[in-house]
Amino acid sequence: MSKISDLGRKLTPQQRKAAHFLVDKELNATGRTIKDIAEEVGVSDRMIYHWKKDEAFILYKNAVNEQQIAEVAGEIDGLLINHIRQMGNKNGSFSTKALELAYKRLGLLTNKSEIEMRTEETTSDPRSNVAIEAEIAELDALLAEDNEEDNVH
Repeated sequence: MSKISDLGRKLTPQQRKAAHFLVDKELNATGRTIKDIAEEVGVSDRMIYHWKKDEAFILYKNAVNEQQIAEVAGEIDGLLINHIRQMGNKNGSFSTKALELAYKRLGLLTNKSEIEMRTEETTSDPRSNVAIEAEIAELDALLAEDNEEDNVH
């Protein structure tokens, strides 16, 4: 089963139809209003607004949107390539934004942030473990002497 079918099972036929109409409205600028969509689906416009806040409806609508964009991806790529070529032919230079978009679309350019964390090395103390243990034993002995002197007085 497809992602859209799986998500659509959680919705009523009216909700699915409304989601398709909303995507069509957004992608194709049909001029169709929420009220128009509500009338076509057979619900109030308040119900459409309510559905637009529902997680299952949002996921379904987004999946429909992604599918419709994927269906025209080749056309979008062609328009982008033609734009780049026209800009180059027109004035001998290419639109940097168009080139950036093309490289991102091809996956050759990504926004990447690197964070480098530096910490002091734990080996900055040149003493060996044996030397440190000896120093601790010496300090323990001094503390024991102080405690004995306090108890004697």
